[in-house]
Amino acid sequence: MPPSRESTLGLLAGRRPGRLPVFAGLPSLTAAGLANAGVEFSSAHTDPQLMALAAASTCEMFGFESAVAPLDMCVEAEALGAGVDFHSASEGFLPPIVDRPLSLDNLPPDWPAGLSLAGAGRVPLVCESIRRLKSGVGREVAIGAWVPGPFTLGWQLFGVDSWIGSVADRPLLSQRLAGLADLLSQVAAAYQAAGADFITLHEMGGSPQVVGPRTFREQVQPAVARLCAAIPGWGTCEGRGCWPGSSW
Repeated sequence: MPPSRESTLGLLAGRRPGRLPVFAGLPSLTAAGLANAGVEFSSAHTDPQLMALAAASTCEMFGFESAVAPLDMCVEAEALGAGVDFHSASEGFLPPIVDRPLSLDNLPPDWPAGLSLAGAGRVPLVCESIRRLKSGVGREVAIGAWVPGPFTLGWQLFGVDSWIGSVADRPLLSQRLAGLADLLSQVAAAYQAAGADFITLHEMGGSPQVVGPRTFREQVQPAVARLCAAIPGWGTCEGRGCWPGSSW
């Protein structure tokens, strides 16, 4: 039987495995695993060692076949200036949330042109966590990373009501989604360089169920395609076994 990591990456590359590996494209955490690793969930988002320990905890305790970072959806929004509540006083599984979104009112017309995310905010911290995972449980299991889709990132940055309202200005929305796709491609490339074996894309906020089939087809899908095209190996299951999964 091939090792777990090879089974997972073989499946993502389109090869039929001898057995189906049990893995996920998003973090898979348990209270028991975190307790065994000595990590509080609220502390794991801002420390690369704790993030790696948390991400690896389900593998080490239950034999799960992937470890994925980051552990929350706010990495890119925070790096672009939104305020995040990490629920640091909580002992439970309360995920970080954007509690101070940006305003659409005062953005320059070409926003987000000229911005960079590869070295901003917690992106380097997540990269360090991926490197630690790679040198640890990554010898046995696949190491994954993930990014939100462009529309979902806009939702995080500006709040639901403001961002959904921006759909009415379709040319401006297309421009902003293209710019966000370019920024997300920087993050995905940084995660690849840090050692992620596969990367998934999660565009749940821009799904047809949320924005409607027409807006998805005309606005969201082109931005998602732009993002995928910017990352070597996406959509081809080649190279690092990248996997453009989504929640569409």
